[in-house]
Amino acid sequence: MTSTYFKVYDFLFNYQLSSRQMLIMGRFYNRLASSMRHGSDFYQDGDFYIIYSHDELSQEFQVTKRSISQDIQALKKAGLLEVQTAKHPGQANRYFFPLKPEDLIPANQKPAPENSTKSQAQLPATPQPTQTQPDLKQGDETGCLKEGQVKAGLHPHLANLLATYNSSLASSYELGHLIFAAKKQVEKTVTVSSCSEVEAFLFETNPLLNFELMRNFRPVMVRVRNLAKKPGHHNFKGYIFKAFTKILTRAVRCFDNFDANTLQNYMAQPDAFREELFFLGA
Repeated sequence: MTSTYFKVYDFLFNYQLSSRQMLIMGRFYNRLASSMRHGSDFYQDGDFYIIYSHDELSQEFQVTKRSISQDIQALKKAGLLEVQTAKHPGQANRYFFPLKPEDLIPANQKPAPENSTKSQAQLPATPQPTQTQPDLKQGDETGCLKEGQVKAGLHPHLANLLATYNSSLASSYELGHLIFAAKKQVEKTVTVSSCSEVEAFLFETNPLLNFELMRNFRPVMVRVRNLAKKPGHHNFKGYIFKAFTKILTRAVRCFDNFDANTLQNYMAQPDAFREELFFLGA
């Protein structure tokens, strides 16, 4: 491995990861910071991504590419990575991050998407000073909105996601409103056992509510943006509401049917519970 310094974030210890997998995430987040500094060069579908080849990781960590592939799969199952597979041989995959550390949340002023063939390995490691002054009024409003959403029960990462995907299709305020409207709908329509009839519907007592929203938020918004490209009139907010309702229904049913140990395993590897989710109708 090279001698470059990078952070390993504390929240990664909440997941069942090996030491190498946490170090890989540290590398990934370090490169994500580089992506964000270079704006639209590494921006797609409303979010920043990185390019990191298995050959590069294999060389840096002195392990086989098969070991790297297994680590990437583990990080995907943990909900920390989304992988867009390369379309052509010889190209590297693109990695997106549903969960980002606080210091890597993109600014509300997002760049316009465009394709780029730059090699991220050649990007400078130190940030360049910006000459533009932030819009303090807008920043204050955004901060107050996020603070209010967090006080209402949303995880800080989820509140930041709402700000990141703020657009003409749905503002961050409207996205938050749709989450709580979907939650009320689930409370009316989903029946749970008496022992969890209160806890299952509260953000404070059911961690799966925030977990499922964070894990599935970006795919929902990508589908909405793809829908916007198609001709005709579309009810975007209605689509988002239905998607959030489905996501929160799954979170409530899992909480109601899984014991504490199973819940922990599910949050570490949600893709491994496909049969259980099918049985629950989630």
